[in-house]
Amino acid sequence: MKTLKISSKYELVEIQLVVLATLLYQFRTIIPVLKFPFLILVIGLLIYSVIKYRSKYFVILKKFFSDYYLPIILLLVLVLSFLVSKKLYLSIFKDIVNCFFLFTLFFLMTVYIASKDVIKKFYYLLIRYLVFFGLLMSLLLLCNLFNVFPDHKGISSSQPFLSSLVRSISPDFNFALLPVFFGLISVFFLLSQRESFLAKVLLNMILIINSTAIIFCGSRRGIILLGILVLLILSAHLVSLVISNNLINQIRKSTRWFLVSLFILTFLILGFFFILPIKMKKNTLDFLGISIVNYKKISYNILSRYPAIFTNSGNYQFQKFFWNKNPDPLDPDSWWGSRIYSLEYPLVGDNVEIVPKNAIGYKMDKTCNADSWRNNAYSYTDISGLLQADSFPVKNKSFYASVYCFVSKDFNGAYAQIAAEGEASGNIIQNYNLNKKGTWQKLQINFEAKSGIPPVYLYWSKDSVLDFSSLTGCVIYAYPQYKRAINKTDHSQKTDEISFESNKFEAGFFFYKIPGLNIFNPLLIKQDKVVKWAEKFISEDTTYYGFKSAITLNTFSNDVIGERTRRWKFAWQLFKKEFSLKQKILGGGFSFLNWYGFYFMKDKTQSDYPHNPFLSILLYSGIVGLILYLVLIYKVISFYIRYLEKYFLFFIFFLMTFFFSFFSAGSPFDPPIMGFFILLPFFIHSFHKNVNSTIQKT
Repeated sequence: MKTLKISSKYELVEIQLVVLATLLYQFRTIIPVLKFPFLILVIGLLIYSVIKYRSKYFVILKKFFSDYYLPIILLLVLVLSFLVSKKLYLSIFKDIVNCFFLFTLFFLMTVYIASKDVIKKFYYLLIRYLVFFGLLMSLLLLCNLFNVFPDHKGISSSQPFLSSLVRSISPDFNFALLPVFFGLISVFFLLSQRESFLAKVLLNMILIINSTAIIFCGSRRGIILLGILVLLILSAHLVSLVISNNLINQIRKSTRWFLVSLFILTFLILGFFFILPIKMKKNTLDFLGISIVNYKKISYNILSRYPAIFTNSGNYQFQKFFWNKNPDPLDPDSWWGSRIYSLEYPLVGDNVEIVPKNAIGYKMDKTCNADSWRNNAYSYTDISGLLQADSFPVKNKSFYASVYCFVSKDFNGAYAQIAAEGEASGNIIQNYNLNKKGTWQKLQINFEAKSGIPPVYLYWSKDSVLDFSSLTGCVIYAYPQYKRAINKTDHSQKTDEISFESNKFEAGFFFYKIPGLNIFNPLLIKQDKVVKWAEKFISEDTTYYGFKSAITLNTFSNDVIGERTRRWKFAWQLFKKEFSLKQKILGGGFSFLNWYGFYFMKDKTQSDYPHNPFLSILLYSGIVGLILYLVLIYKVISFYIRYLEKYFLFFIFFLMTFFFSFFSAGSPFDPPIMGFFILLPFFIHSFHKNVNSTIQKT
C-alpha cells in the first residue's frame, strides 16, 4: 500500500481519532458500551475543532449546511412529524438525538478531512480498522453462541469484563453481522494489495473466523448475503478461465483460499449434522466441551432458521434427524429442553401426584440463560417438536397443549405460563397461579390455527431486569404435551386462569419475544441512557388514539417474511383507509406506532412500526416525505457511482447495510449505521467539489 504524506503528527492523530469516532458511531448500537467512548471522543473533537479552526468555523458551518441540505430537510421532516404527532414518543426522540450526533460527526469529518492525502489516509485506516472490528465482533458472537464465558449469579467465574461484554451484544444478530461483513470485504481488499506472506495467512484466518460467525449466528439475512457473495466470487473464478482481466484475476487470487476454507467448513458442519453417527456426534460434543444445551442453541440457529428460507419445517424435524428419535415428554434431555437447566427427579411438592409417573422435571433457576423484552428477563422453551405431524390430517386445525408446572414458594419472578403463537386464536395462553406457589398445576390451552402449525412455548419471567442473577426460587416444567384435536371439542379438560380478558384474537403478543426473530425489540429503548435522560423532561403520553377503519389482513404464512408482509400490508391499508387527503400528502405523524402496537401486540400502550423505511416515511410524512426520501436515495446512489473507482468498498458497504435495513428501518437515518452510509456520499461529493474548486482557483 502506498505511503501517504500527512503534514504533521498531529494531523495523523486527528484523522485516526475521526476514523475511530466513525466506527464507534456505526457499531455502538450493536455493542452498547461503545456509546460512552463515542460521546467522549466526539465532544473532545468538537471542542478541539472550535479552538483550532475558530477563525474559519462559520465558513465551514455554512458550507456544511449548503452541501447537506437534502438530508437536513429529511431530518427536519422527521422532527416536525415528531412534534405534530398527537403524542410524543421517546423512541422517536431517541432517533432524533442519534441524528444530531450523526450530523455532528460528519461536520467534524468536514473540518478535519480537507486534503486528498488525508481522505486517502481516512479510507485506508477505516478499512484496516474494519478488519479489527469485524474480527472482534466475530469473536464476541462466537463466545456468545458457544457460551465461552458462562454467567453464574450474574458474574463470570473467570473473566467478568469479557463475560459482560459478550452479554451486552445486541440480541439482533442481523445488524451485529454488518461489521463482520465489512471486515470480510476489507480483508479481500487487503489481500489484493501487496501484503506479506504472514499477513496473508493471518488475513485468511480472519476470513475463516468471520465466515464461521456468520454461519453459526442464525441470521437469515446474513446467510443469504454470504451466499450471494460466494456466488459472485465463484462467478469471477469461472469467468477468469475464459477471460483475462486484471480485476477478475485480482479477485480470483485474493479469494481462492477463502473458497477452499469455506468449502471445508461447510463440509464439516454438514457432515457433523447429517453424516456422523449419533454416538460419534455425542462424543464429539463432549470432546469439544459443548454441552447439550449449547448444542441446542447452535443447532436452532442452523437447523431451523436457514431451512425456513425454503420450507416451513420446524426445528424439531431437523433435531429428530440429528438425534434419530422422537422427543420424549418424560425426559427434557430428549432435546425438548433448550435452556440452561438441571434435571429434577424424583419430583416433589404439593399435588405432585397429578404429574405422570417417571416424569423428569425441567428445572430452571437463576443460572438459566435469559432473553430480554421491555427491560424484563424471560425464558422460553419451544415444545412444538412434541407434535406428531402425521397424527391427524393436516386439514385439522384444532390443537391442544399442556404442561405440568411447579413454582417454588420463594420464587420472585413475574409469571410462568404456556402460550401458543403464530396464526393461532382461541385459548392461547394460561398462567400458573402464583397465589398457590409450591404446588403442581396443570397448564393447558386449546386453540385453532388459520394455517400451518402454531408454535407453543413454555415461558417464565422476572420484571425490571436483564438476567436472572437476582432471581430466587425456581420453575419446574414436566411432561409437556402438544397434539391435534380430533374435533373442536376434543380437549382433555376445559382451561382456566387465562391471563387476558379475551383470548379470541390472533396471536401476536408473544411473537416478538422469540429470540432470533427480533422483529421488534423496544426493550432496549427503555433502558437506553438517552431515553432515561429524556424521561426527566418528557413523559410519554399513554393515551391511545385509535384508528377508525376496519382493517383485515390476508397473507401467506411464511416464517421468513410472513410477518414482514403483514406489517407492510397494514401500512398500506392505514394509508388508504385511515388517512385524509391532507395526511396522505403531508403525513399523519407517528400515531401509527400505537396502531401497530394494538393491532399486532393487542396492547394499546405498546408501539410497533412497518419495518420498512419507505412505508414508515410514507406514514409519518406522506407522499411529500416519500418523494424527498426517493430523491435522497437517488442522490446517494448517484454519488457512490460517480466516485466508484476511488471508494468502491464504501458502495459495497452501503448496499449491504441497505439490504439489512430494508426489513427493519423506520426513518432515513435508522439504524445509525444506515444513517452513516446515507450521509457518507454527500461528504465524499462535498470534499471533491471543494478540492476541485480550490485547484481551479490556484
